[in-house]
Amino acid sequence: MSIIDRIVDRIHRSNKLSIGEIPKWIEQSKKLSDSEFLKNVLDLCSLNDFVPPNKNSDIIICIDHTVRPEYPNTVKEVMHPELERLGPSIYSLSSDVELYLTNTQKGKKWSKAKNIYALLKKEDKLKHCLGLKDAMEIQKKGVVVFRELFGDKWLYCWKSTVKQFNNEIVVPATYVAHINGADEVVIDWRDPGVFLTKNCPAACFPSSQLEILGFWRQGLISHLEFLSGNDRYR
Repeated sequence: MSIIDRIVDRIHRSNKLSIGEIPKWIEQSKKLSDSEFLKNVLDLCSLNDFVPPNKNSDIIICIDHTVRPEYPNTVKEVMHPELERLGPSIYSLSSDVELYLTNTQKGKKWSKAKNIYALLKKEDKLKHCLGLKDAMEIQKKGVVVFRELFGDKWLYCWKSTVKQFNNEIVVPATYVAHINGADEVVIDWRDPGVFLTKNCPAACFPSSQLEILGFWRQGLISHLEFLSGNDRYR
């Protein structure tokens, strides 16, 4: 079941919006910005409550990019604050995230983190990278989901690269660690001198925020218009 199908199903079962109210809701929603539209939808159905029926189902992530992430108190400066509000507000962790490797990381090769950071900036790819808020939401999904989707990889979320008070540039990475006898998903801040192999990809979105959000927004409206005009849902 696609993201759109699941949202429509949840709205239909939530009883917060009757079939007769759908046309008015659609007209009002068309006047909203993407972020306002998202909040409107989340008010109708708490998407984070979705439980996948099987391991092949979409793992849905919802993020409000209007709220700034909470950085550690060791952070002196966010390197790219202009990117904090970028990125899809709703996406499938299993199908909308790609693991990007530079040519220097492929095969048995490796590269220093600082060189990968420089390349991502040069290629203007940072705006497509996941950030700290994405890492936090992935962390909440737990060990089973992380290992199912990413195995033993370390996901580097370069959009939230920061400078610490010691003037060192660090980047958040999320992975499964064995701590005190148990496995857990953690977020670690990695320094530019570490060597990154194919096991340390940059977690990225293949499309821009508006392409992903715009697609499901229009798709959702089309599905609801179909429901409002279909007698069997009345």
